Amino acid sequence: MPACRTEPNMGVSLRALALGLACLAGGLLPAPAATAQGSAPAQTGAGQPMPLLVIPSPDRAPPPGAPAKGTAAPVIAPAPVPLPSVDPRDVSVVRQNLTAPPLGVLAPDEGGFPATLWVGTPVAALRALVPAVPDLPLPTLHALARRLLLTAAPLPADSTPSDAAVLAVLRLSRLLALGQLDGARQLAETIPASLDAPDLPRLRWEALALSGRMPEACAALNQGIGTDDSAEVAEGRVLCQLVTGNAAGASLGLDVLRDRKPHDLVFLAAADALNGLPPRKPITTLRDPTPVQFAALHAAKLPLPDDAIDTARPVVLAAIAGAADLPPDQRLAAAERAEALGILNTDSLRKLVDAYPFSPGELALPLARIGAIPGPRALALLARAAETTPDPATRVALLSKALDMAAARGRFPTAARLLAPQIAAIGVQTPFAAFAPAAARALLIAGQPGAAEHWLDLAGRQPDGAKAASRLWPLARAWGIGDPSPGIVEAWVAGVDPRQAALALSLLSGLGQRVPATAWLALLSVPRPTPGANPAVAQLLAGLSRDSRLGGTVLATLVSLDAGAPDKVDPNSLSRAVAALKTAGLEPDARRLAVELMLAGGI
Repeated sequence: MPACRTEPNMGVSLRALALGLACLAGGLLPAPAATAQGSAPAQTGAGQPMPLLVIPSPDRAPPPGAPAKGTAAPVIAPAPVPLPSVDPRDVSVVRQNLTAPPLGVLAPDEGGFPATLWVGTPVAALRALVPAVPDLPLPTLHALARRLLLTAAPLPADSTPSDAAVLAVLRLSRLLALGQLDGARQLAETIPASLDAPDLPRLRWEALALSGRMPEACAALNQGIGTDDSAEVAEGRVLCQLVTGNAAGASLGLDVLRDRKPHDLVFLAAADALNGLPPRKPITTLRDPTPVQFAALHAAKLPLPDDAIDTARPVVLAAIAGAADLPPDQRLAAAERAEALGILNTDSLRKLVDAYPFSPGELALPLARIGAIPGPRALALLARAAETTPDPATRVALLSKALDMAAARGRFPTAARLLAPQIAAIGVQTPFAAFAPAAARALLIAGQPGAAEHWLDLAGRQPDGAKAASRLWPLARAWGIGDPSPGIVEAWVAGVDPRQAALALSLLSGLGQRVPATAWLALLSVPRPTPGANPAVAQLLAGLSRDSRLGGTVLATLVSLDAGAPDKVDPNSLSRAVAALKTAGLEPDARRLAVELMLAGGI
């Protein structure tokens, strides 16, 4: 399929993805008549056929006879993609792959997927789907993407040497776009210097420079001289010359940059500071700083405007959180936002909370101080104070306040994951019944269903807590706890928004749980959301999942989620995603993803 190959880039357009999938389908899909004759419909986790919405492309007119805009699209049963018959557990197949060492940093015993990750998945699938892994605020998605892109496993058996270079760039590019800076740095350090691919020097520079590894970053950038004339690369070279003391070379480069329009005043101000020139007008605002702007300000020791944290792209946000010499307030704010987006794991946020330099007075009287400090710092103060107080009742009061304040700022899931160890350690007692619904919700979000179940039981026994506990039913059932009887299901459906009910029940079905027909009957009139997984992605997912192609299944699952907000997406698409992960042996990830999708849908 040489005609289908394209050079990698930092992003992926809908047209580019469609072309890539068309090329892939051209090599895998049989003629339409054969497909209709010999394929079975894809199955949900409960064993029922899954309908697929056929969605017109947004950039072209619908075909004659298509439904009018705003109406439900026709439903068809997708034919799973037929793939070569290969047992992915057959390690001998791996030996047929490239003899070169696999590119990656995670071995199976270090959190990576097994060496058979890409067995049975065509290399065309990687080239088409890796650039399309979405940047959604779902921690499970980010964790799976990071694990997938960093696993050291042989490439598919149909790979060529050129694929190694292309996929190295695609993987590094996507890690940076997702804000997985630490993983991107590790991968950048392992990519052989002899590997020649467009964009690679710039991507390696970005990963290393944002990680504070400027000498290695500059060496990587120098390898690509003459291959990239973008403004960002030109600025990166000038920055390297300035930090290494090459004033003459930097002067020539700055002259060129000053001739470019528009001027990057932020970078030029940082360059002047590095040259020892008088400071320009102070930089008081900076929306969406580029990686080279942040690196230049950081190298020049110029203050970073606070609004940069609120608007920073994922990789810059990760760099701010990880820069040990930045003010603690900025690092904490960046880390809290990064955790909420799935960029940073909760343990990294917890380390910054534990290290924050609170005064003894703040820790002694936290409730009196939180009104005068920013939200991220207030959450950290309450967390620290709760951890150090010996009185259980005081600890409950502090944790309850922390969760309430976080909910008001839209940060309840982050606070839940941060505070879950402390909540789980509290003895479940009747005097704490008012805290029970919030505690149960936090523990369900944090993936601690055993501890949550005790709090749910306490809440359910209280007149004021039973209703709040019943609203948590779908989150509990996602973890396999709670009452699955038809009456409970129907009562919950009757008390919530029908669209939320359709989302939750579809996700539970994807996890393999039985939903009574009476619950579905109550939702027959729910308008069907039009956005859904690209039909080609949906069919690829069905075929890859059915035939146990682990890497392809995870990759297609991630891409299938990029269709919009969960409350505006066809629930069947989301159900297929969690079902595919469960089928691939990733049931804990499927359950976590289901909970996160429910939360995103307002449940």
